[in-house]
Amino acid sequence: MTAEPRDDVDPLAEFTFDPYADRDYDPPADELALWRQARRAPDTIPGPDETSSLPAPVDWDELFAGDAAEHPWLVEDLWPDGRQIHLFAKNKTGKSLVMLWISANLANGRDPFTGHPIDSKRVAYLDFEMTADDV
Repeated sequence: MTAEPRDDVDPLAEFTFDPYADRDYDPPADELALWRQARRAPDTIPGPDETSSLPAPVDWDELFAGDAAEHPWLVEDLWPDGRQIHLFAKNKTGKSLVMLWISANLANGRDPFTGHPIDSKRVAYLDFEMTADDV
């Protein structure tokens, strides 16, 4: 005998339960409390003109309506200057070696793929997968 699924039971309830959802924040004790309240009343989210230490909400319509700004490259067409990148590949395929190669070339004032001279960059290479034996 198998149990029939019940429509009145949320199978994900234990994963989506918010213990703070019903807490009363009247008056709000801090800025984060304002954001928690805004979850229930979206018109209370601080606007960009208001002073807040929290990040302003993204206006997606405005973001996608604008033209992409030109930006300088750390490595042409691979790594925008002032940004971070993420490499994804199977383990032991050489991701760390590629990043070490790029870092060493940038520090020595060479484009890592063409070898052309460029302004040298100050580089800090941190590979948190390495053990003391690897170093």
